[in-house]
Amino acid sequence: MKADFELLLKVKKGDGDLRRLFWDAFEKNNEISRLAQTDNLVCNFPEETPLSFKIVIKQSGDVLHCRLKAAVDVHWGKAYFYDKFRARIDSILGQYFEVTHYSSDLSGYYAKKCYPILFDYETNLRKIVYFIYHFYDIRDATSNRKKQKLNDYVENLDLSELERLLFLKSWLLVGNSYEFCDINKGRELYEKIQKLDSKPEFRSMWDISIRPFLPQQAIDERVIEKIRAVRNKVAHHKLMTFNDWKFCRGEVRDYANKFHDMQKGLIDSKFRQTPELAVSFQEALQAMSKHFQGIVDSMQLNSKLTGDIIATALKDIRIPKIDIPKIVTPVIAEIAGQSAQMSKLMQSVVIPRLDVPRKHNIVLQNDEQTIENDKGDKG
Repeated sequence: MKADFELLLKVKKGDGDLRRLFWDAFEKNNEISRLAQTDNLVCNFPEETPLSFKIVIKQSGDVLHCRLKAAVDVHWGKAYFYDKFRARIDSILGQYFEVTHYSSDLSGYYAKKCYPILFDYETNLRKIVYFIYHFYDIRDATSNRKKQKLNDYVENLDLSELERLLFLKSWLLVGNSYEFCDINKGRELYEKIQKLDSKPEFRSMWDISIRPFLPQQAIDERVIEKIRAVRNKVAHHKLMTFNDWKFCRGEVRDYANKFHDMQKGLIDSKFRQTPELAVSFQEALQAMSKHFQGIVDSMQLNSKLTGDIIATALKDIRIPKIDIPKIVTPVIAEIAGQSAQMSKLMQSVVIPRLDVPRKHNIVLQNDEQTIENDKGDKG
């Protein structure tokens, strides 16, 4: 990469030959100096490929317009040497001139590199807001939306507004639920707090709707604030440094990926699909429930059922071979729910005591049910 610079220099004292004054400023400097008999400035950094610039100077009264055109390519990983050059130029020329950076090529380079990372970060934040809106009542927090479509409303929020919506602790615990508190309406907030029987407890929308699902995903508010500061530099074309770009390539990208994984996890938790094996297991439980209900109905009519009648009732039931470790935890939860429903059904039924002859031993095998009739009395 190459980064050019453009300066406007206004002399602090006197006038005269300002071009000569420009070059004199570098005569006794050990880091940046004039290449003999040329209009080039050379640096002693980086060691393997020192920076070099072709200088073009124009004068108008007590002001110089200077172009510093880079002559050497630098690997992007060492772009911070341009930052160093920019700072040293300010210091050296600042002895005689008021220095103004007229161009922003270096900042523009950093901004272009940071933009797609910040775009990904902000897009994933907006997706989380969309998710929250559809599963939680946040109408009070978005009351200024009015009749706007949700997409239009969220897209019109700048990053600081988006972060405040998600991370500002503006939800007050009242009883077993949270109520939104507009900090701009101080009197209403005061009245709500006055009615509480305990110490006020405030949470953010993030705390209420996201953290319970993903407790392991910690958010550092200091990082969030720094991301906002870098994003504002990019959005408003402000001076940027190599450290801004390094921060984007590190922390901002990590958070963008983290938010992406979060919103994917949230969608999966709400719209998970049951594996085929679990469906088979669920259908078996439902079949068992139906057949056992038939048994119970028969028992209520005749409390003297024999083992043969029970065997007949169980004859068509097939319990599939289940490899339990392969069934994921959410599926087990759904099956447990089905079992709870069956248990509730059975609680409402009074089952009379059953006197089954001892010679009939019912054995449920994995693939079929058989009735072993022990014709001999084994005491």
